[in-house]
Amino acid sequence: MKKWIRILVPLCAIVVLIVACVNLGGIFVEYSKGAAEYKELQEYVNTDAAAAAETVTDAPEDDFFMPEIDFEALKDKNQDFRYWLYIPALELNYPVVQGADN
Repeated sequence: MKKWIRILVPLCAIVVLIVACVNLGGIFVEYSKGAAEYKELQEYVNTDAAAAAETVTDAPEDDFFMPEIDFEALKDKNQDFRYWLYIPALELNYPVVQGADN
């Protein structure tokens, strides 16, 4: 009986480890897809403060920078798009969507 327990316990541990690794792999794939999609959406937003400052010559340097956002193109891409969240100090730069059943 002890021989079977010595075989069964490590075998169960290996099975649990394999299942956990498969689940973690799936999570990492989803994160990768999300990161790629956010990177694709960045083409609709210009967050380059230096380039924007050059185009506006009469704006003071200490004004809050508003990124240029192509709202129409983002709305065409996803009808649930509402606004863009941009907080440079926190490195937040993401679209915000709102579904019908929040």
